[in-house]
Amino acid sequence: MGDIRTKGLHSSLAKRRRMARLFAVQALYCLEIRAGESPDISELVLDVLAANNYIPGSEDIKEHVDTEHLLQITKGFVARREEIHALVGQHLAEGWRLTRLPTVTRHILCVACLELIEKTVEKAVTINEYLEIAKILNHAGEAGFINGVLDRIAADQAISEPTF
Repeated sequence: MGDIRTKGLHSSLAKRRRMARLFAVQALYCLEIRAGESPDISELVLDVLAANNYIPGSEDIKEHVDTEHLLQITKGFVARREEIHALVGQHLAEGWRLTRLPTVTRHILCVACLELIEKTVEKAVTINEYLEIAKILNHAGEAGFINGVLDRIAADQAISEPTF
């Protein structure tokens, strides 16, 4: 029986990338909980992996999680936090603030926004991945909202498709 978190994905890289994105959302949650602290991002990522029963350096983790992508996303968010918060905030409905959103929804939007502006993959793939992550994290009811915000960010930023 397959892992529900990677259901429907056929390539090993796609599965490992989805897990990296999922754990990046969890890492942002941990960062928020540790507000006021300045945790080492690599240590934070190791904590998230350990909380999900992955032993750093093990073959199991290499097979299931793209740890390089996980670190890249998490460090990228930390480096561009203000920019990302402002960008997501600009694309919410009038009168809404980023802090008003449910915590997990906010973190999904922020990590997805980073990948959209950094053009790591095609925008449709990025948006779809984070909609699936919303479902995995039991936020399927937020999928329409998340989709709308990410679509507006992608369109407003005139994000071109990367050349692969």
